[in-house]
This record gives sequence, C-alpha cells and structure tokens, in this order.
Amino acid sequence: MAVAMRFLVTSIDPITLALIRIGTGVLCLLPAAFLTSGRPFALRDMLPMTLLGVTFFALFTPGFGTALKYTTATRAATEMALAPIVTVLFASVLGRETLTRNKVFGALLSFLGVAFVVSDPVTSNPLPHSSLIGDLIVLGLVGLIAVFNTLSRPYLKKYPPIRVTTYFMACGWTALCCASIAADLVVPLPDLTSFQWLVLLYLCTVVSAIPSFLYHWALGLNPISAAFFGVILLSESMTWNLFGGLVLVLAGIFLSTLRISTDG
Repeated sequence: MAVAMRFLVTSIDPITLALIRIGTGVLCLLPAAFLTSGRPFALRDMLPMTLLGVTFFALFTPGFGTALKYTTATRAATEMALAPIVTVLFASVLGRETLTRNKVFGALLSFLGVAFVVSDPVTSNPLPHSSLIGDLIVLGLVGLIAVFNTLSRPYLKKYPPIRVTTYFMACGWTALCCASIAADLVVPLPDLTSFQWLVLLYLCTVVSAIPSFLYHWALGLNPISAAFFGVILLSESMTWNLFGGLVLVLAGIFLSTLRISTDG
C-alpha cells in the first residue's frame, strides 16, 4: 500500500486520491454487505459507529497520502507496523487487554526500531527536516489506528464485519466528500499513464475493498514488501539504520504474536 500510494501522490492530490480510493472500496463492498445476513444495527450504536467511521476514514487515507509526500514508503510502512502494538497498549490502558512481559518487551523493541528509522536522514527530500514531518504524520496515524481498532472491536463482534466495515467506509467517504466540496479542496484528476491507472486500480480494489482477515500478519509483511518495492520501483535507499529499525520492529511484532499463542 505504501509504495502504491507514494507512487501516485506525486501525480494525484492526497484528498482526491482518498475520495477515489474509499469510494471505490465502498462500491466493491456494498454487494457483499447487502447479501450478508445478520442483526440490523441498533439505533444506540449508530452514532458511535458513525463517529468512528468519519474520524478514521476521513483522516487516515488523506493523512497517509500527505505523509508520503515527505517521507519514503519504507519508512512509512515500518512505522505503520507499530499499529498492532500501539493498539494493544491502548487497549491495556482501557482495561481491555492484559499487559504481559513479552508484550512490553516487544513494544520496546518496536519503538527502538522506529527510533532507528526516524534517525536516518532522507537526503533526497528537497526541504530540511521534511522527512520528519512525514514521520510524525505517520506516527499520529498509528495512534488513530490504535483508537479505531480498540473502539470498533465491540461492533465488529456484535454485527457482521463486512457490513460494519462498509458502513465505516461509507461514513468516512461522505464526510470527506462534504468537507472537500465545502472547502473547495477537490482538484481534477490529472492525466495518468497506463501503469499509474493500474496502480490506482490496485489501490482502490485490492488494498481498499478486500478485508484484511490476517491483519497483524499483513502489517508485519507490509514493511518488507515496501522496502523491496521501494528500492526497486522508487529508487529508495536501504541504509543500515533503516534495515536495523525494520528488523527490530518485526522482532517486536513477532514477540507480540508469540505472546498470543503462549499466554492464551
């Protein structure tokens, strides 16, 4: 996802890209959501679900696109891999998760890895400290993911996940669309090459519409694929700091996964 978005944000405004991506994802999910049986949403759940969908989907996609204008796909994907661990820590603060030694040690390793990544300068950026701006945006989005994952979990258990996900995305797209029109932030889609259209199609369907049933595994794999394709397709450099940070973050995620299987 990070490589595809960074490839496109050089040609498409992040808000316009977010509107296309989320809107296409909703259209892809709607048939399955309508065909899925299950209890209807209770009225008392509609407001918090709407707020969750608006807050997350209206902020995450354009925010991530904006961050990738400043930092590299590899750095962003490595920092984004903190999301499962930050989610666990946030859930622990709310009393919804038990904090174990493996979890704490895994979190420390992952945060140390991100510190290695952030300390590595991006010499290709034209503006001083511009990569740090992108890193800070991504880390803020990691916190947003943690809050969304924790607070949305009860609704994903209570109702069919495909319907809940579709509702969240539809609320976020509607809010983002209204805000963009009111602020006149939507710009016309520029002329794209055939390859850019293929990347956009991939981003709007495979990445946005297909639910991530192996969420934690996917976040662990994402930095590896981003590093590989970032070097091959975007000519991003792989430094020792970046490599060491990537290893530490993945080690932290592994410890958290190991905790799940051993601590029960």
